[in-house]
Amino acid sequence: MSGLEQFQEFDGTIRKVIINGVMHFSVLDVFKNYGSGSKSPKQEWQRAKQRLE
Repeated sequence: MSGLEQFQEFDGTIRKVIINGVMHFSVLDVFKNYGSGSKSPKQEWQRAKQRLE
């Protein structure tokens, strides 16, 4: 399964945009809908981003 086929499972709750032929998704929407259920997806993303750095 290619990367795009995987993401086609999103049911419209995840905002997406195509820039220069590349599809990008809203990280905050992903955390809100598929994350740990946090009431603050922005804070959850900030914590994850710090761990990645």
